Amino acid sequence: MSGINSFKPLLNVYLIWHPSADSFCKNLAKSVFSHFNRDADKPFARSIAIPTYYRCVPELNKNVPLSINIDNAKHTVIFVLVENHMVFDDAWGEYIADLSEQVKVSTNHRLIPIALSGSAFHLHPNISKVNFARLFNIEPDDIQNKLVHYCAHAIAMLLTSPQRVTNQGSKLSNLPIKLFISHTKREKKALALAVALKKALENTQLDNFFDSVDIAHGFQFDEEINANLENSALLAIRSDRYSDSPWCRMEVMTAKKEKCPIVVVDALQYQENRSFPYLGNVPVIRFDLNKSLKVSNSFL
Repeated sequence: MSGINSFKPLLNVYLIWHPSADSFCKNLAKSVFSHFNRDADKPFARSIAIPTYYRCVPELNKNVPLSINIDNAKHTVIFVLVENHMVFDDAWGEYIADLSEQVKVSTNHRLIPIALSGSAFHLHPNISKVNFARLFNIEPDDIQNKLVHYCAHAIAMLLTSPQRVTNQGSKLSNLPIKLFISHTKREKKALALAVALKKALENTQLDNFFDSVDIAHGFQFDEEINANLENSALLAIRSDRYSDSPWCRMEVMTAKKEKCPIVVVDALQYQENRSFPYLGNVPVIRFDLNKSLKVSNSFL
């Protein structure tokens, strides 16, 4: 029994919002829950099943929710959806500030404030210097996708990227997640999509690896590719001739060997001569290469 009682999950995720903002924030929280835990509308679909909890209702006889024990898991990530109601409620500001102080003393946990309004930065003086993720100045239709993107990147950095520390002992942000864009140059449209993705990544906190740019002249492709895949997520643009390329096949097999996260962009136009089995059992996104190749940040 002692072993069961001492068990800690690898990761707990919390979403906090003020009850007066429930009509807006609940749908945002649901999108995050569906992505990281389980989609309630697809109960039999496979899921990541990361424990994901809400804090949006005050505890009995109190003005703020139940406290969060961040040490109940090896890693705890807290996303705070901050809008006007929370900013104007001093008790909630103190609640968030207290959580922020707990998180500061550990490299295992994170508190990420999400600004849903311009006033969000005034939530509490103790977190005024924290960099908020900003969702109040983008198109409403993009907010959910952008929020999931921010959450996924924050969690991935915490779990896979080392914490940086200055010579004075100050903690800096983890290194960004690198996206390895695997593509064949034998098809112009597939290459154009890869270039568009690289350009779109320049406006995000994600890093990227693009062989024709990031491999210096005179160095070997295979060694550079293997080294960069070790700490990357692979995005494979599966076009008609993708599986024909020995380099693309090698990139996928190396990513599988290194247990890298993999996402496939299905960009088939006509057919592929033979499917590549190592592209199976991964998330797949459909993209029509005959459409405009302007890739928005919501794709990411």
